[in-house]
Amino acid sequence: MARVIAPLSAMGARVEGARDGRPPLVVAGRRRLQPIDWQTPVPSAQVKSAILLAAMSATGTTTVRESVATRDHTERMLQARGVAVRTTSAADGGAMVQIDGPATVLPVEERVPGDPSAAAFWLVAAAIHPDADLLVRRVGVNPTRRAAVDFLRLMGAAIDERPIGEASPAGVGEPVADLRARSSDLRAIQLMPADTARAIDEVPILCLAATQARGRTVIRGAGELRHKESDRIAGIVAGLSTLGARISVDGDDITIDGPTGLRGTVVDSLNDHRLALTFAIAGLVAEGATTVLGADSVDISYPTFFADLERIRS
Repeated sequence: MARVIAPLSAMGARVEGARDGRPPLVVAGRRRLQPIDWQTPVPSAQVKSAILLAAMSATGTTTVRESVATRDHTERMLQARGVAVRTTSAADGGAMVQIDGPATVLPVEERVPGDPSAAAFWLVAAAIHPDADLLVRRVGVNPTRRAAVDFLRLMGAAIDERPIGEASPAGVGEPVADLRARSSDLRAIQLMPADTARAIDEVPILCLAATQARGRTVIRGAGELRHKESDRIAGIVAGLSTLGARISVDGDDITIDGPTGLRGTVVDSLNDHRLALTFAIAGLVAEGATTVLGADSVDISYPTFFADLERIRS
């Protein structure tokens, strides 16, 4: 939590954590906050969102600068509720987001769209399976979150998209679409750090897709994955290697050679939901039985996953 504690402390909040910034945290409430101009050291939508939400209680303009523009769900959510949020894009892929405080939030009715990160698992499942045709309904296709869909299409995945409007009636909410994915002949792609940042949560499942793609896939600049629920770089390399994939890591770059036939075995998710979901999908195409240790971690983001998986398989 150190990357959140630092900007909030600069705004005048009192947040105390352990020496390495991990919980438990102690937060002193009802403190007067000041606006800040903050450059995020590592692109992170979570850090940006923490600053923007705190800025609504500050007096003045708070600015968040990013070297790579991250997902904008918080900005859209606030705009749909009457909060003035200004975003300026830079030619180099960066972004600046500003908000004036104190701000008033208006109530709205909104239907939350399907999570694109969760949908990515089904899109890859259909693409790598030899006999699949899946329709995933009402998926959020926010331009800052749909990178996995676009990258899978670059790999040759057969994914059709039918737009069905926006989740919010305010006109600044989340765009929604039905996605249909079918069995595909995938080819390798190269992702640069800016690309990887746009699909950081989907990197594990994209690695699985790459194991079934023709050629060498390279995913560069994935260092942010080391700071998730687990070291996801180490976890995905170890897990897919155990399943028989040809995957390696050099610094923060991941290389996968494909296509490779996967073999069912016991694989450890490190109690990380993204890894557990990825290895479960891998089990669909692996020869033999696949056992995922720590599989109950999927409850963090997708508690009905295994029920849905069983329903689809039947």
